[in-house]
Amino acid sequence: MAETVLITGATSAIGGALAIEYAAPGVTLHLHGRDAERLKEVAAACQARGAQVVTTLLDVRDFTALRAWLTGLGPLGLVVINAGMNTHIGPNGELEPWADVAALLDVNLKAAMLIVEAVLPAMRA
Repeated sequence: MAETVLITGATSAIGGALAIEYAAPGVTLHLHGRDAERLKEVAAACQARGAQVVTTLLDVRDFTALRAWLTGLGPLGLVVINAGMNTHIGPNGELEPWADVAALLDVNLKAAMLIVEAVLPAMRA
């Protein structure tokens, strides 16, 4: 059976490098990102290595769309939850704006937990 790999944040340096590393004949890669051009580049590099590639542009903060996408993927052999973001303090040490903190929690915590919840039952089976 072919290996099926999901990588969120595949348009980042780490996510893109992981996608290329896992790309091989017999491997299906489900690659997620928000940068359409970068996602296309990563997908092409993976296809050149023989992998089948399915790309998805999606903001992981859209929890309804995220869950719908994940439940439609079928069984996965490996899931790399790589989508993430950072916040930054101001030049004089000001706190990060609350909107940035809320977005960080939505991406780095809530979306990651939703991904695990959505894919784990099928992976365990």
